Amino acid sequence: MRGRILNIKKSSILRCSFLLTWLLIIGEILLSTLLLKNNYLWFYGLCLFLGLHLLLKSTLFHLDSCCYFGFLLFFIGISGILANFTPLGHIFLTLITFAFGLASILTYLFFDQQFHFFIAIILFFVAIGVFFSQIGLIPFWISLAILAVGVLLFILKYLVFVKRS
Repeated sequence: MRGRILNIKKSSILRCSFLLTWLLIIGEILLSTLLLKNNYLWFYGLCLFLGLHLLLKSTLFHLDSCCYFGFLLFFIGISGILANFTPLGHIFLTLITFAFGLASILTYLFFDQQFHFFIAIILFFVAIGVFFSQIGLIPFWISLAILAVGVLLFILKYLVFVKRS
């Protein structure tokens, strides 16, 4: 049957994943607030575990929106944890921008949606501009110019893509 994996209903697998996800989230909230004394770390654990749950849902039911949002939450969770436990905290904005780009490129690879490919390309250019601005190689206004050019290129490409379809 198509609605089962190893004779277990997909909805039952998803329900068990939901319960496990919330148990992990509650455990992570307790760990981060009581033991680590970090009142902001719980949010990144929440993103990480909810992202994994949505990725499982995307795999089970072949949903592109769950795939994108799951990868996005997963990479935001990874970025937040990296920013808190490594010296990468000063480039946190770049990590978040890369999270959006990676979510888009992976959604494109799994579901072959050109829209996500265009977004990923533009976001990678924006992330590089933001990174160079954060480490002091270029001024902030040049970073904004890169962002504006990227958005304009995206709009032009998307309008051309829509007219051909």
